[in-house]
Amino acid sequence: MTTETRSELAMVPAQVKVVQHVRQVYACRHCERHELQTPIITAPMPKPVYPGSLASPSAMAYTMCQKYVDSMPLYRQEQQFARMGYTLSRQTMANWMIYGAEKWLTLIVEGMKDYLLKQEVLHADETTLQVLKEPGKSAETTSYLWIKPFVIGRKNWLFANTPRGATASATIYSVIETAKENGLHPFRYLQYLFEKLLQLSDIHEPKALEPFMPWSTSLPNTCRVP
Repeated sequence: MTTETRSELAMVPAQVKVVQHVRQVYACRHCERHELQTPIITAPMPKPVYPGSLASPSAMAYTMCQKYVDSMPLYRQEQQFARMGYTLSRQTMANWMIYGAEKWLTLIVEGMKDYLLKQEVLHADETTLQVLKEPGKSAETTSYLWIKPFVIGRKNWLFANTPRGATASATIYSVIETAKENGLHPFRYLQYLFEKLLQLSDIHEPKALEPFMPWSTSLPNTCRVP
C-alpha cells in the first residue's frame, strides 16, 4: 500500500506576551551580621531598547513594519492590539518609532548616506508630504519625502504631525526599503538591529556599524528572505 499526502496552509496569528527580566542581588550575610562592609553583587540585566518603556526589539520592529511595510496606521494597530487582549495606545507606538529611529536607525541611515555620497550619480523621486507644526512654516508648506512605497502608505496617513515624526518616518522608510532591496526580511532585520546595536560599546564608530549595514555579508541568514 502507499501513503497519500495532502497539504494545506495553517495560519498562526500574532500573539502578545509580556517577558519579565529578573535578576538577583546578592549580599554577604556574614558581613551584615558582623557589621562589616557588605559587598553587594547584582547580576547583569539585558539592556532595554527603549529605557523606561515596555518596548522590546521585537515589539518595536513589529509596529514599524506594520506601518511602513504593510501601510497600517497606528490607530488600526491600536485596534489590532486590543483584539489580541492588550491595550497599547497609538501615542505610545508613535513614541517607540520616534525613539527607535532617532536612537538606533539614524546610525544606519548616516552610514547609508556616506555610502551614497561616494557614488557618481544618484536618482531620487520627490513625493510631497504635509508636515504640521513645523517652526517657521505654515501647515500648507510643501515638504518632500523620497521612498516610492510612501505613496501607498500616504493613502492611510495624509500628513506628519511634527518635524520629528516626519524625520522618523523618512529614517524608518530608508532602512526598510534598503533592506528589501538587499534581500532582507524587514521585521527580522529591524529586530536584529534593535537587539545588537545596544550592545556596542561605541555606537558612533563607523567601523563598528559596518557589519549591520543592509548590504553586509556578515548579517545572519535569519535576516534574509528565504
